[in-house]
Amino acid sequence: MRYDSECEYSRQYLAISIASRLADAGFERVNDSKITELGLTGLIQTKEYLYERDVDDTDLKIQVYTTIVDDNDLGMVVRSTGKDAIRVNVRSPEIKRALVTETRVNRTGEIEDIVERMIGRARDAYKIACESGKCPKCDAPRAMSKNGNWYCAKVCWKSEEEKIQDSAAYRAKNFKPRRPGRRWGYLR
Repeated sequence: MRYDSECEYSRQYLAISIASRLADAGFERVNDSKITELGLTGLIQTKEYLYERDVDDTDLKIQVYTTIVDDNDLGMVVRSTGKDAIRVNVRSPEIKRALVTETRVNRTGEIEDIVERMIGRARDAYKIACESGKCPKCDAPRAMSKNGNWYCAKVCWKSEEEKIQDSAAYRAKNFKPRRPGRRWGYLR
């Protein structure tokens, strides 16, 4: 069956297919209280379903952000439109950002193909997570750069001052000022 983002039945069928395939692969849904406990509330803007699975012999977890949300009328459905996609990454409980990020799974084409692409990305992430290892200097988990190189996730070769400077420079570079709106009383 071809996925159609405008068709409610198609959105519901894709959501059920994703959830059941992840359960078959050993993933468990993370409930809202655990999301808060993990400190991921700032990362998750919507109430999409998050699934995760442990990586054997490590403290790492494979996480799948599914785009599945609860609907009052339909129950479990994937979001209808937007620039979102299914995302797969590897996380460690001691590091806030993802250690490994896989290519997004766009929700286009046949539903079975979408689900299998998602599982393929999860398998790739699992293989990479098994290879990640620990930093030889500080024993922190290693993360993978966009170029495919491993580095210490805690950036142990930099001083605390350098880390703060880099963080401030990143925030300044990516700063987007808010436009005034109704919330602040500028528009009437």
